[in-house]
Amino acid sequence: MAALGDASRGQAILEVKGQCLNCHRVGENGSRVGPDLTAIGAPRPAAVFFGPPPPAPAPAAIVQQLQRALLDPNSEVA
Repeated sequence: MAALGDASRGQAILEVKGQCLNCHRVGENGSRVGPDLTAIGAPRPAAVFFGPPPPAPAPAAIVQQLQRALLDPNSEVA
């Protein structure tokens, strides 16, 4: 099956617009603050997609805290 999408556009979003590499690492590029995204597009076994259901959604307060941290990473730095 052929891959869909525009890899160069995705790379530009990752590196510039999305500022993902400020926290995440892809290959040898980026930071080690957040999870390593190197294998994020790698093929996965069917069990990953057809395994047990994901956990219940996080409480609203946790979701709001995560949104604040992503939108303004310096807002809660002590």
